[in-house]
Amino acid sequence: MKLAEIVKQGTVRGASDIHITVGSPIIFRINGILVPLNDRKLNPEDTKSLVFQALDDRLRAKLKEKGEIDTSYSILY
Repeated sequence: MKLAEIVKQGTVRGASDIHITVGSPIIFRINGILVPLNDRKLNPEDTKSLVFQALDDRLRAKLKEKGEIDTSYSILY
């Protein structure tokens, strides 16, 4: 699964946020309502793969050190 494709789907759907969490499906926030992309829950490997697509080496190191990170990611079409 490619993060850029998920972001594109979120953009098309009008999402303001995309939540990526282990044990939950990918969630779009659309007009304040949380809407799952599908019913597939992410496992730790899925989540790591998606998140690492958006992080540079510095942010990856910070994530490994602290165990969590709050960041943003955007793409231009």
